[in-house]
Amino acid sequence: EGPGSLSDCVYAMGSEMFLGPSAGTYNVISFDQRGMGRSEPTFVVDECMKETHDPELLTLQVNYLDEQSVRTASRIYKQRNLECWARKDFLLNSTARDGTTKSYHFLQYSGTRQLAEDIERVRRLVGDQKLSVYGISYGTTVMGTYATVFPNHVNLLVLDGSTCPDNDIVDWIDVLARSMNQRIDYFIASCEFGTQCGRKNMRSCVNKLNNLLQGNAKDLMDTLALSPAKA
Repeated sequence: EGPGSLSDCVYAMGSEMFLGPSAGTYNVISFDQRGMGRSEPTFVVDECMKETHDPELLTLQVNYLDEQSVRTASRIYKQRNLECWARKDFLLNSTARDGTTKSYHFLQYSGTRQLAEDIERVRRLVGDQKLSVYGISYGTTVMGTYATVFPNHVNLLVLDGSTCPDNDIVDWIDVLARSMNQRIDYFIASCEFGTQCGRKNMRSCVNKLNNLLQGNAKDLMDTLALSPAKA
């Protein structure tokens, strides 16, 4: 799972709820990915936290329908990223066998490819046998990468709730928006061509609902921010 899931998620992932009755036949392995949990250096530092720069700028308080509000949030995120990158703990040195020293930046070696390579290192440590890998959300990108780079070391592969593997965030958002519109179009067409729609013009109904939600977006966000989460 992830990004950022800790190794203790193994208690849920290794249960019968996910693996079914055969859960007891597997040795379930999990570890903290680079920068998270007990792994060091850690990403969980003030310079890498949004709240450090503006405690009032919470996710629900960004008006995504207002360009200026989004630009303001983007500037804060950019400043956070720059300060996070400049953190001295991320500037590391390694010494080769010949005694030479090389400097590198930890964040440049903390991506999906490196995580897949870490999985391979764990595989070798636990017995050098094939792995059955299970990825959820961002984990589908990780496990898909692992299976691509190390195909001969995979027994079974499960990708649950796949995410776009493209690391171009602008392209990813564009694809996401298009896919949402396609699902809405499919819903409307299924209703209009069916016999149990309940509305003569479902597209008009959806558009009116969308306008209503946009017109009351701030009130809805304020309500969500104030409402306690329910288990």
